Amino acid sequence: MTRQTQPSVGLLWRGRPDEPPPPREQNRLRAIFDGFEAQGARTVALPFYEEAASEIRNQIGELDAVLLRPMTRAARAPEIGSFSA
Repeated sequence: MTRQTQPSVGLLWRGRPDEPPPPREQNRLRAIFDGFEAQGARTVALPFYEEAASEIRNQIGELDAVLLRPMTRAARAPEIGSFSA
């Protein structure tokens, strides 16, 4: 079976509601974004904070995969829930 669409990968990390994500060229995950894109994937930035949990959950549901930046135990995001294929 040949895939007809470009795969999509979200990169999720702890964000802040009062701060927009950093510009791509200043994002500390830039190399990861670049690596996925070099392999033909579309990447999506997903800065998480509790107030955006529902929106982030909806975005995740539209993606093929999500890479989580490790969060401390206190900063984990149970509001997102769990996803399985």
